[in-house]
Amino acid sequence: MPNEMVGGQQTGGNNPQKAGNLRRPEAFTRVVRFLAQESSQVIITTHAEERMYERGITTKMLFDTLRKGVLVGNVEEAKKAGDYQGKIAAQMPNRRHVGVVTVVKQGEKLIIVTVEWEDGR
Repeated sequence: MPNEMVGGQQTGGNNPQKAGNLRRPEAFTRVVRFLAQESSQVIITTHAEERMYERGITTKMLFDTLRKGVLVGNVEEAKKAGDYQGKIAAQMPNRRHVGVVTVVKQGEKLIIVTVEWEDGR
């Protein structure tokens, strides 16, 4: 398989799910869904853990959102070069929507910045 681009860098082509320019919504969403399949690829910040506890959002809800959700808004460059940030949201069985602000770090890890209910209740 030919080399592919991830976050503007060449990969060895071992992972077609991570190919593409992460500024593009489709590529960002594809990478988030792919990386979220392995919990070891997801880093939940202390801030996000605190918001989850405060808002009654479970780890299962978080991972369901990352694995099945859609991008809300735009993909933005994060603080470090090669990192991109966006919000992924999904509807839960209770009919509420969870939003997860996540950074794709160098196309290799997800950093969960915060987790919130989209309806603000």
